[in-house]
Amino acid sequence: MKIRKTINTLIICSLLLISQGAFSAEEKINHAENAYDAGMVAYNNKDYQNAIYAFQNSIDYNSKLYKSHYMLGLALFMGNDVPNAVRILKKASADFPKEWKAQALLGEYYAGQKQYDLGISYYKQALESRKLKKDEREIYQTKLEKLKKEQADKWRVSETEKTNILNSVKFNLDRNWRAAAIERRGDNLHMVYASRDDDYQNDNWKTIVDLMCYSATKDMPFNQFNEITAQEYRELGGEMDTLEQDLNTRIFETRTDGSPRLYIVGRIFHSPQGYCVAQIKSKSKIREKELNKWIDIVKGIQVNK
Repeated sequence: MKIRKTINTLIICSLLLISQGAFSAEEKINHAENAYDAGMVAYNNKDYQNAIYAFQNSIDYNSKLYKSHYMLGLALFMGNDVPNAVRILKKASADFPKEWKAQALLGEYYAGQKQYDLGISYYKQALESRKLKKDEREIYQTKLEKLKKEQADKWRVSETEKTNILNSVKFNLDRNWRAAAIERRGDNLHMVYASRDDDYQNDNWKTIVDLMCYSATKDMPFNQFNEITAQEYRELGGEMDTLEQDLNTRIFETRTDGSPRLYIVGRIFHSPQGYCVAQIKSKSKIREKELNKWIDIVKGIQVNK
């Protein structure tokens, strides 16, 4: 109880002083460290609510103190506020790309949720950091390989089903493109086309055509699925800029702020498989003269039964 009162008093006084601009830059740095230390005391005593307050207070003093951002996310997780924990850790991951702990924790979270793409992506981002020690790198490399294998086993389809999927989907692509991935994610359909010069499986590619169709959305209103898709892009750091839209289709462009940053031209449309999102994903910015070509490609994608 004494610890909680001390932390609450520190937070209230600190917020009042910050609002009055009472501290010099050096004093704010010192107070940020003190607030962080108070947060660690609360966290180690499993007083997660006061830990959250203290770590947020530390960030208010010094927004460049990465460890406070990470610990705030961790304390939110431990306090069962998962949405805000994920939000804080994603922001930390974007704002401090050379660090690794937030990325690794997000990898753990999405791996546990069986969201393989996101889990793999965040593990890869963590492994790009030069700050990992050798033993830490080995641990997360092992976790990454295990998750990739689990994903492959879960999404593997028979050759007959691959043929059926290929026959049901029409792409307006030239012969230089090939089906690099054909998967069933539960009842959902996923296909990726890549250039023959690219190695999609090892993430060595420049531009791909990515198609996802969601079977559970067959009876969903377009506006609802449209907003769900927009929210998913917001979580990846992008806003959907509409290029064309009617009552049942939206063509858009956006980007994601992961590693690497992706530039996307996409189309939302309905099919017998459910709502589909067709995307041209590029690791380099899509030039204006290419835009119409990509729009024509996503417009030409058809999905039948």
